[in-house]
Amino acid sequence: MNTVPPKANPVAGRLYYDGACSFCDRWVKRLGFIARQGGFETMPFQTENARRDLNLAEGELPNEMKLRLADGVVVGGVDALIAMAQAVWWIAPLGWLMRLPGLNAITWWCYRWIAANRYCFSGKCRVDDGVPGNHSKEGL
Repeated sequence: MNTVPPKANPVAGRLYYDGACSFCDRWVKRLGFIARQGGFETMPFQTENARRDLNLAEGELPNEMKLRLADGVVVGGVDALIAMAQAVWWIAPLGWLMRLPGLNAITWWCYRWIAANRYCFSGKCRVDDGVPGNHSKEGL
């Protein structure tokens, strides 16, 4: 008889995010339960484990979140959101919708804009030369 209880939620992979970004940190805290339901752990890019797992140089910071699946495949941005959504039955339809060609393009555009301006949402963004959209990211 097997006396070892099965793991309730085996690790499906790991979600990496910018831990220096308070906007990112807030969203991981608010929506991290979805990642955990899908079997994903969360970890900031700034940790040694993240640098090792993603083969990042010291201080290197990807421009989008990354999701490393259990098989070692790494996806980023909207593709990471889709993979996480599809791992959770009740949010899987959102993942399917985000795959639709027109909606996928719009979702990617929105994601890239948010990722590029994430420090502005945290109050650490300033315009250097008065040119709209030309932002300096303090705290990187």
